[in-house]
Amino acid sequence: MITPLTPPSPVPGIFRITTDTPERQGALFVRGALVEGLVMEDLGGGRILIRIGNHPLTAQTDLSLGAGDKLLLRVTETGAQTVLQVVRDAYPEAATASRHLLLHRMAPQALRDLFALLPQALTAEEATAWPPEVADLAGRARDLLNSLVLSPQGPDAGSLVEDFARHLGLLLERGLFLALENQKDLRNLKRYEGLKGMIARLERALGDSAARGAEGAAEGKGTADLLGILNSSLSAIETQQVINVLAREGGSPYLLFLPAAFPGGVRLQELYVEGEGGNREGETDGSYRFVLFLDMDNLGEIMAEVTMRGDSLSCRLTCGDEEAGAFIAPFLTELRGGLEAAGLEAREVQLAVDTRLGQRRREYAEGHVINRGPAMSLYA
Repeated sequence: MITPLTPPSPVPGIFRITTDTPERQGALFVRGALVEGLVMEDLGGGRILIRIGNHPLTAQTDLSLGAGDKLLLRVTETGAQTVLQVVRDAYPEAATASRHLLLHRMAPQALRDLFALLPQALTAEEATAWPPEVADLAGRARDLLNSLVLSPQGPDAGSLVEDFARHLGLLLERGLFLALENQKDLRNLKRYEGLKGMIARLERALGDSAARGAEGAAEGKGTADLLGILNSSLSAIETQQVINVLAREGGSPYLLFLPAAFPGGVRLQELYVEGEGGNREGETDGSYRFVLFLDMDNLGEIMAEVTMRGDSLSCRLTCGDEEAGAFIAPFLTELRGGLEAAGLEAREVQLAVDTRLGQRRREYAEGHVINRGPAMSLYA
């Protein structure tokens, strides 16, 4: 299980990139990103030639460095001038963040696989041979897993979105910190455990049962396969945790991938959440913007944008073609009524058609910090 990620502790050492134009620097660097630098030459007077990726750049620094020195750097400023801050080489979370970012880019389907494969594994024939406590935990994990999938038979979308992060287990380590900081009863951590905590406990229970060699212990290829799926599932959830830490540090919206059931299987829908009216300290005026991209069977792609402050909100739905828009239009009055019945003031509820919606979705994703800049193995 990963430890909660926090910003790295900087040590003295600022690099100001002095080569190239601000426009070129902006194409190379993303604020909040971690990059690896190799010092190629000491140019004297506090100036060095440093290679970042495949780009040799000159920089001004207060450090005494020589050719061959390797550094881990965080991009703290971009714009008129790029500023990089040295990060301790011993910072283990930097390697964790880079590994999970690589996993996200190389296997974006990992979370979808969790919802597609894990329920089947938890109902496999071998489950009948598990000890009662293991079978009970597997059953509860399966029920929680199924409750997270948006479907006509499942919970309404409002409660799913509200509780998804906690029920998936994205807040597990945060709950531990809060409990320790406030010296609260650690039993209250149960409400933060979510699917991640259950999977971790199930993985330990299966391993312990097999190690004890007890009657009814989990054995065989089926259990080995399940342990592999459990491990992959934990990694997929931890990747969601890491990319949202990186999003926060890089000034991008939080990003949740919501599973939805379709005849062809589970399909992930993308929800971006950002605070508006922010200041330099990261405080907001209490307003939030939600952007949900839906990939539907018959209606195609739909984008829902909601801006909310207190109990007041505005909602805009965008469809990819006129036919989908004509189908949805009669339901706008019902949508407004449902919002008002829930005690919300619907300032506006609008519908638009944009044939470029697919391209807008791709551009929105590409603009997010987790998809910008190079992903690298920091210690390769």
